Amino acid sequence: SGYQSMARVLKLMNASLNYTWSAEFMAGTWNRILPSRVSDDHMRFMARCALAHGCKAIAWFMFHDRDCWGDAPVSSHGHRRPSWAVLQETIDLCFHKINNWDDLVPQMDTAVIYDLIQHRHTAVGDPMPCNDQVVHVGLPLIGGVQAGIATQEYIGLFRLVEQAGYQAGAVDILARPNLLNDYCLAFLPGSPLIERQASRNLRNWINSGGTLVISGQWPNLDENGKNLQFLDLDKPESCSIGLGRVIWQNKTLCATTSAEQDDFAAIQLVKDVLINYASKPHVHITVEETVSWVDWKKEGGGHELFVQPRNLGSAILHRTADGRCVLFVLNHYPVAVRFSLQFAEEVGYLQCLDTNHKYATVNNRLTLDVDRKSANVYLVHQGQYNEQSNTVL
Repeated sequence: SGYQSMARVLKLMNASLNYTWSAEFMAGTWNRILPSRVSDDHMRFMARCALAHGCKAIAWFMFHDRDCWGDAPVSSHGHRRPSWAVLQETIDLCFHKINNWDDLVPQMDTAVIYDLIQHRHTAVGDPMPCNDQVVHVGLPLIGGVQAGIATQEYIGLFRLVEQAGYQAGAVDILARPNLLNDYCLAFLPGSPLIERQASRNLRNWINSGGTLVISGQWPNLDENGKNLQFLDLDKPESCSIGLGRVIWQNKTLCATTSAEQDDFAAIQLVKDVLINYASKPHVHITVEETVSWVDWKKEGGGHELFVQPRNLGSAILHRTADGRCVLFVLNHYPVAVRFSLQFAEEVGYLQCLDTNHKYATVNNRLTLDVDRKSANVYLVHQGQYNEQSNTVL
């Protein structure tokens, strides 16, 4: 769940801050036990995953590396280590191969609503990155609903949308409700609590044509514990409001499941809602065939066939105000996979920034082969590319 945690927190930062960056980013170790160090491949992969979701700057190594040099990019005598090359490569990617890095904005297809009061039933704020698995679920109850359920649902909705081949952005419904105007469809994790102003903001957005999907408990209390008529409706129901609608699923979709183990029916429900009510995804990603691999059994020795029928690929398109685009394609499987990509707008070909190889599209569609736990970055071009003659038309 490390990737999902990081991506989700970055999306919330994008929804609340003018500039998103990360301090103490993953690469340092607390001691000199070198087998515990982060591999250079994984360091590169997670850095690109962060860049893909709008992290504009990375302060890579932890403060204690200055004292113990456990896994710093250079030794105490100034020797360069392999991780130094990853640092340099990432700088080159952002500031030499990609022009105007700071101007690029990740393009999202739908929204997940963030309302802080819902998460205060769990703890203060969003759970810490990479700690999804330790969210408290249990007492105290509010209206019979356990603490933590709304937070778990919030976390899982991002996973379900991504497994449907789309990308969900976060919208802080109190801090920047105007960002919701960029979307036709939004998901709200069900909770007994919601801010009274959040209810008003959501009502106004639905009234102007938005579709809101609520999964789980229908809100009925405000931030002060007072009774609330959510969306000014007399009773919980799916219905039309002005030019828009609210769709209520009276049970959670993903509050009790984990990363890579989400319920297939829930994934399909989210996929159907996206197809019917969201705009076309900027880039829709699917796997060409069910992914499987052979590995050692966890117990008893010998080999075992593992099958993962869920979509663990990610495609995130970035765009500048003048229309230039960069595409990040992420493979979260432990094996190489062929992904099929469909673009919503006209795209002629992609140019890989690692190899300079060009990939032509057919009807704005193409297949990309990506190695295990890798993140490839491509410039997106409008012109046509002839692979046989290696010429751009």
